[in-house]
Amino acid sequence: MKNKLSGLMQSVIVGVAGIAGQFLGVVIARVIGMADGLGISIGMLAGVMLGMNFLIPYFEKRNKEEPEDN
Repeated sequence: MKNKLSGLMQSVIVGVAGIAGQFLGVVIARVIGMADGLGISIGMLAGVMLGMNFLIPYFEKRNKEEPEDN
């Protein structure tokens, strides 16, 4: 029974969440009039934290195989 994601898959999940956070950070920064660089860094940090704390456990739980009934 495989219940852990590979290191590459974890890196991809966290990386994609970080990049999405960058774009969202720029959009939010422009809406509220903040500097783009600060928005990028805050968005990247938020995306990476979301990926590590919520998305990786979600995908590990989803990939867990259920035991077969005999």
